[in-house]
Amino acid sequence: AASQGCQLSVEKIAKIMEDLSQTGDELFIQFNFSLKKSNLWAPKGFVIAWEQFPWPSIQTTKTHEEEFSSISLEKRADYISLVSGSNIYRISTASGLIEQINLSGRNILASPMRWNFWRALTDNDRGWGGEDKMASWKEAEQEIEVESILIETEPLKNQTLRINAKIPSKLNTSVTYYGLRGGRLGIDIHYEFPRRNNQFLQEIPRLGIQFTLPENYHQLSWYGRGPHENYSDRKQSAAIGLYHSTVEDWVTPYVRPQENANRTDLRWLTISEQGPNGLSISAQAGTTFSASTWPYSINDLIHNTHDFQIPQRNFITMNLDSIQRGVGGDNSWGLPVHEAYKISTEQSHRLHLAIGPYRESL
Repeated sequence: AASQGCQLSVEKIAKIMEDLSQTGDELFIQFNFSLKKSNLWAPKGFVIAWEQFPWPSIQTTKTHEEEFSSISLEKRADYISLVSGSNIYRISTASGLIEQINLSGRNILASPMRWNFWRALTDNDRGWGGEDKMASWKEAEQEIEVESILIETEPLKNQTLRINAKIPSKLNTSVTYYGLRGGRLGIDIHYEFPRRNNQFLQEIPRLGIQFTLPENYHQLSWYGRGPHENYSDRKQSAAIGLYHSTVEDWVTPYVRPQENANRTDLRWLTISEQGPNGLSISAQAGTTFSASTWPYSINDLIHNTHDFQIPQRNFITMNLDSIQRGVGGDNSWGLPVHEAYKISTEQSHRLHLAIGPYRESL
């Protein structure tokens, strides 16, 4: 909801508030200040300032976690198949992550999910020596060791699959999978740093997962911050709202190829073909997540020095993050990211999602 040139009366706004408070929906009030007349530097209606406020008396109570559904499990040597409705999710026993998503008979992953702790260094990262000071995380996903695979029964969620994995002396993770209605799969990932080793850990760029989709998956819709690129320390100019775009338009073409295209505070995201087929990703249990997509790979960003050198690949890269380090910018020759926008190793982090077939009703 937003003010509309002050055309809404106080009574009308109060009625809207009352109605929405019954639904449990999230509510923001946005005030736009725009020009009443055209002038030399901007046309009539040009927004010169805006601010958005969450309505404090309304708490978001809706959660997909209430829509639990049973899943069936089939365990093999290299993978475990989870069947939710007409969809099959195949979990790798080597990584603990999804390697296939078969939606009504069609696998939509071009490559399996992988752990992701790195980013293509920004100019600011290079300026403060991040390439060396974060280097131990560059290929850290290759060090993942699955410790245990547990099939459990919980009172609400019925059967769940829990996989515990770790990077020795660096990071402990657990992934829990459970069924949701509509053929979706709940994924709850916890990241925790070993207490005794925190003082020896290098700073980490991100905590997330990465996978690829076929090249025709380039339509994007999301509810979160936008429409432009934003990060934890560069998001105040990006209002929370409902947006539509494409993978190509998400990309920010910096002079030197580097990390780009991120959107923060996402409640949900869909990525689809030009049609009904697609993937829906939504935050669970009052959490949010960050995401970025590219029509190329992270290595294409890392190993090229100009945008024109980046090839057009036959896949789409998707990054889903619990948290990503801020990008900084006080200067580009020595100052690191402010402390508030680094990833704390003194606390645990969570990526809690529901994933499944795209639904236009989202």
